[in-house]
Amino acid sequence: MDSPYCFDIEFTQGDIEASQHIKDSLPVASFHHAHLYDSPEKIDIRIYFDPETYFPRKFDAWLNNINFRKFGQYIKTSNVTQNHGMQSLSFDQARFKGYSTSSANIEGQFEYIVVSVDWVRIEWKANEWEVNTAKFYLNQAGFKIASFFYSPLWISDNKFESQRRSEKYFKINNEEYRPELHFYQSDDSKKTEIKITKEPLLSFKEVKTEESILASVNMLCSSVSFFYQNNIDYSFGRIQLPEKTITLRKLLPSQIDYPANNLWHLKNHWSLEKYLDSDWSIGFLQNQEKLFKAIRNYVQAFQVDESSRYLLLYNILEIVKGGKRDEPEKFKSILNEQDETEKYQEALATLLKTINQAEHEAFKDKWKGIIGKLKYKPIKSPISELLVNNNIVPDDLPITINRLTEIRNKLVHGSINSIQQDELEKATRLIYRITGILILNLMGIKEWKLDTRIVV
Repeated sequence: MDSPYCFDIEFTQGDIEASQHIKDSLPVASFHHAHLYDSPEKIDIRIYFDPETYFPRKFDAWLNNINFRKFGQYIKTSNVTQNHGMQSLSFDQARFKGYSTSSANIEGQFEYIVVSVDWVRIEWKANEWEVNTAKFYLNQAGFKIASFFYSPLWISDNKFESQRRSEKYFKINNEEYRPELHFYQSDDSKKTEIKITKEPLLSFKEVKTEESILASVNMLCSSVSFFYQNNIDYSFGRIQLPEKTITLRKLLPSQIDYPANNLWHLKNHWSLEKYLDSDWSIGFLQNQEKLFKAIRNYVQAFQVDESSRYLLLYNILEIVKGGKRDEPEKFKSILNEQDETEKYQEALATLLKTINQAEHEAFKDKWKGIIGKLKYKPIKSPISELLVNNNIVPDDLPITINRLTEIRNKLVHGSINSIQQDELEKATRLIYRITGILILNLMGIKEWKLDTRIVV
């Protein structure tokens, strides 16, 4: 955009003035005038300052004492109503991406630095024509969702047309949504070609609150990311509420857009429409903490090397298991405590006869530690229990659970050369299918089958 939004900015974390002492410099002002330059490619904040305060050097020192991921929590904005229709401006969830300064950054008597962030939220006056609706524009990977519901673009009677295959809205929480394509054109009277661009988006109706719609769109993006094994997310959102309009802009990390996948490797042959029309969101709501983490690992596993892929997928087992340690179960004793003690002493006396007299005392010390462990039953493998609880039979697997765990431990400790490449590939494919099934089960989707045949 050419015209920036004007506002004032205050640093609320720490003291920039105390960050670095500069002799004879003027103190840094409590508030700074700032401009926001917001576009799909960048979110830049120009912060203006008096050159005699040496603000850039003090700001640089201040940065060393903050968490870049929480940068937005360390600043406060005010005086934004000078912009037409704007009511508030927030960087609360913004991460610091960098800043630049130059001797050419001068406007009048002030200089400025340019701070880059990755998130901004703006409140505007309400739009009475589209109340209780929302639109979230997706990244390139999200094109897979919207394009599924449209026919190819063609010309009929000298008109461009693309028909929706279905007008249906799907439900999530208490809202209704459908994937859409927004068509826009760019034309030049001096050229023979017209460029028509299709933007993928999620269109919601029956929107009640900002919190509910954001919860819905985050769950939906995560769920379809799993379906396509691609990181699908929104870069811009507009939420229309009765009292205000909210826009959200976030810069997404660059990624490789892999070919569209599906759930066929789990013997689930649902189309995207059937998947969205299922009750997946009910299970997602109940298990969202696990699912957000597990799906993030599942998608990221496709973007790393084989060893890292295996570790990410194995970690899903631990995420779904929940990190809980099973309490060991005791054997049921048939003697009272006194008789039990006597039997253990008799057993010790028998065992002492098998070793040299000089080593008896050392053996007795070891025996004291063993007695307590002998009273408990062997602990079942928590991973095996997890699989059994998810209707996966460990004995049917072509690679044992113990070996899958051994491979994980060797990779963690850097013993990569001790694992044959073929075995690692087989183990990765197996655990890829297992973890996909675990994710489906968490969402309440039971239509799957584990294929134990592995060919590399």
